[in-house]
Amino acid sequence: MEDGNSGKELLISGITEEAEKEAGRIVSEAEQRAKERMESAKKRAERINEEAESRATEGSERVKKSVLSGVEVELKRREMSVREKVMTQILDRVREKLSDLTESPEYRKLLSEWIVEAAVGLGTDSLLVNGSEAERKLMDERLLGESMKKVEKLTGRPVHIGLAAGPALGSQGVVARSADGRIEFNNGIESRLQRKRRVIRTLLYERLFEDGVGNK
Repeated sequence: MEDGNSGKELLISGITEEAEKEAGRIVSEAEQRAKERMESAKKRAERINEEAESRATEGSERVKKSVLSGVEVELKRREMSVREKVMTQILDRVREKLSDLTESPEYRKLLSEWIVEAAVGLGTDSLLVNGSEAERKLMDERLLGESMKKVEKLTGRPVHIGLAAGPALGSQGVVARSADGRIEFNNGIESRLQRKRRVIRTLLYERLFEDGVGNK
């Protein structure tokens, strides 16, 4: 994450400005928690290291290396554990924020962006979209019409977007299917987060660990 804006866009591409700002706060809070955990883990590891060196002094060099190698493995295990915990916290906070947004006026715009993204990804001239109960209520003719115009502007071709017959999705987000039902583009929240998981993991490494936190 070389700058704030690019990092936020990589983290949760396509969400509203308000959600992007929240994501920035999430990452900052996660950084602080991760650093505190890693400092605690490092101090404990240093104590283990000192004890190991003391015990190994009386033995052979081979025994000493073996003991210290075990300490290094434990440090790496703790670092991986911290990374996973921080990433889980970030994903949970993003889910929470996006869930809260369903009640806001900005959510219609966000929903339209997800529909457009799914329509472009699907690449068909006619498709049906589905969402959760709350989202289906927002998927009226006006919203679908606006989305169709955006897709045509982006791709240069007209497209027809209709509302799927149902049932509603059990989770937040958008799923688009071709009119014949043969192909699908899953733009649900969980699918979006999974597609960003590797990016989030890379950002965490660069911001929390590459500069030396937990790598000693």
